[in-house]
Order: sequence, then structure tokens, then C-alpha cells
Amino acid sequence: MATLLSDALHTTKGDSGRWLVLTSCFFAKMFAQGIRKCLGVLLPTLQRQFDSEIWLLGSIVAMVCAIGDFLGPIIGAFARRFSCRAMAMTGGALMCLGMALASQMDNVFHLATCLMIFCGPGLGLINDTPFAILAMYFNRNYGLANAFAFLGSSAALILFSTLTQILNELYGWSGALLLLASIFFHMTMFGALLKAPENETSEAFGYGSIRELPNSDDKQNKTTSSTCTKCFSATLDSLHLPIFKEPILYMIIVVTSTVRFTHMGWVIYLVPNVENKGIAPLYATLVAAVGGVGDAVGKIIPVVILWKELLNSSALWICGMTILSVSLILDFTVTSSFTGMLVLGFVQGLGLGISHSLNNVVLQDVFGTERLVNVMGWTRFFSGMARVLGGFVVGWIYSSSGHYSYGFVTLGCVQGLGMLVLVIGRRFITEQKNTR
Repeated sequence: MATLLSDALHTTKGDSGRWLVLTSCFFAKMFAQGIRKCLGVLLPTLQRQFDSEIWLLGSIVAMVCAIGDFLGPIIGAFARRFSCRAMAMTGGALMCLGMALASQMDNVFHLATCLMIFCGPGLGLINDTPFAILAMYFNRNYGLANAFAFLGSSAALILFSTLTQILNELYGWSGALLLLASIFFHMTMFGALLKAPENETSEAFGYGSIRELPNSDDKQNKTTSSTCTKCFSATLDSLHLPIFKEPILYMIIVVTSTVRFTHMGWVIYLVPNVENKGIAPLYATLVAAVGGVGDAVGKIIPVVILWKELLNSSALWICGMTILSVSLILDFTVTSSFTGMLVLGFVQGLGLGISHSLNNVVLQDVFGTERLVNVMGWTRFFSGMARVLGGFVVGWIYSSSGHYSYGFVTLGCVQGLGMLVLVIGRRFITEQKNTR
């Protein structure tokens, strides 16, 4: 199996660094998805504990994830000026601290404050920066490496769904959060594995550019104003603002926003939706676990198809969005059938796995490796509000109607809109890729 994987990714036996980076990216996605999933599983318990509206708690979870998105451009700039390793390790520590503090809170406001101040930035730090390093090592086959790394989010859906419910039943929501915090702290160790290759790719990416700032000798000959000007210019260069001159970026932002809107609503409210249909909490988490299996299959499919060059990344992205949209709209057809929810959860996970994992691949195809971390950061920044809306809309619809199915149909319709936008703009993606 290892030999086949090495052949598929065109790696050499002596270059073990890339496998460590791939492992780090896997666990980064696993822990990022794990926070979303465990908070989603605890949503009904937290609602009863704090006597709060479900839409408010769902919006808090979505806002925690969105804060990392809003910080995307800043994180991308810091990653270029310093290192992705430092960003990822700091993110793991912040996630652990936020969850540990939240476990001791006694009201919704304090809970939200802890999660937003610490977990939100922590998620932003580990979401994309490891994948910029991954692109340096797997520039030729980034799509395949990205798909393998994204299996971490599938593992989180499978593991953290049931684990969180079991911990909740054994130790209560507070004990569950505290134990989960200790698990998320391991991201500091996996973040330490992120070492950029010492070649022309890392230099083009921007590592080491912090050393280009004036040294002590220069300061004796230059004024403070010139130093500030150079620092300001370097900061603007790190943000890579000229990317906004390319119209295709706006189309991808729209499409990505629909994917993240759907993803947020599905991850947060899947278990409450199944429970609302009359299925016991532990069995509801099994539906989420089966959804994780479908998500994993959805991430493996692009690996095979891209390796065999049967379809390109944008065509696969359209297929994944179509499957996800249709399966979400069909949610209202399944009422109290556990088997039906298992099947539907698997198909929804399948569509989500395909559509969610191909976002970075399309970005790398269109904008290249050197600009990848900045493009991912800006894309996250503008799609962050879509995450918040995904967490709010489904909960608000449930509070108004008493059914989550209407919210899931809404998710499906929004995802269908994103699919149509991508179909219309696919020609421009192909042209941009060929030009690059």
C-alpha cells in the first residue's frame, strides 16, 4: 500500500519530510473538524443546561469557526513572514485552552467568549497553513495529497461523534469538553512536524523574508520613517492584495461560500436533526459516524479519479455539489426510519467529502502554489459569514417550525445555487489554469 501511495504521489523513499507534513495535515483537519462535530453533538445538552435557544447555540459554534475564517488574510500574512509550523503549534495550544476554559463556564455568554477568543483563532491557525507546506512538497500531485490529508475530517466525523456522546453520558458536558481539550492539545506536536523544504519553492513562498527587514547597521543610516514605510510595504506584500484584480477569485469565493454554508449547517445540526426524528442520542451519533464514512469515501473518489485523469478538479467539484444538494433536499422524505437516516447520512457525507476536499485543489490549479496560502486566507475571510449563516439559518428555521428538515432543504437549495455558478464559470477556471 505504501509503495502504491508513493508511486501515485511521485515521492522518493529518502524524503520522509513530506510524509510527516502529510501526517500533520491529516491531524490538522481531524482536530478542526473534531471541534465542530463535538460542539454539534453537545448542542441538545447545552440547550437544556443553559435553557437557551438552539439557533443561538448553533450560531455560537458557527461564529467560532468563522472567526478563524475572518482572520485568514492576517494568518496568511504571518505564515509568509514567519512559519506555518509556529502558526499550527500556536493554534493547537489555543484550541486546548479555549475548550478547557469553556468546560468551567456557567452561562452561555461566558461559554461563547472562551470559545470565540481562543478556539476561533486556533482553528484559523491550523485550517490552511499546513496545506501551504503540503503544496511545497507535493506541487505536482497536490490534489492527491490534499485528498489524503482531508481524510482527517472524515476520521473526526467517525470518531468524535460517538466519543463525544459517550463522554457526555459518563462525565457530563463539562467533563467531556475538558477531556476533548486534552486531545486537541496534540495539535501542537503535529504542528511541529511542519518544516518547509529548503529550495526555491519555499523562498518564492516567502519564508525568510522577515530577515529582509533593516538590520542594526541599516538603522544607523536610515530614519525611523523609512523603516516604518518598508515594514508597511512588506505587510501589504504579505497580504497579496493584487489578487483581487483577477475576476475569477470572486466566482470562487461565491462557490466556496455556498459549500461552507452547507458544511456548517450539516455538521452542527445532523445529530439534533436525527434526534428530532425520534431516534435515541447514541444511535443519532452512529448516523453521524456513517456520514463520516461517506465523507471518507467522498475524499477517496477524487484520489482515484485525479490519479487516473478521468475528470479534472472543477468537474469533480460540480459532481460533489450535485450529490450533496440532492441528498439534503431529500431529508424531508425520511421521518423516523433509522435505516433511512443511515443511508441518507452516508450519501450526504459522500457529497460533502467530494465538494469539501476539492476546494484547495481548485485554488491550487488556478492560482499556483506560491499564492496558495494568501488565496486560501482571503477565500476564508469572505466565506466566513456564510459559516455563521449556516449555523444560524437551520437553527432559526427549527425554532420557527419545530423541524430541522426544512433547514436541510434550505441547505440543499443553497448548495445547488453554488453548483450552478460553478457550471457557468467552469470555462474561466479552465482558461486560467491553461494560462498559468
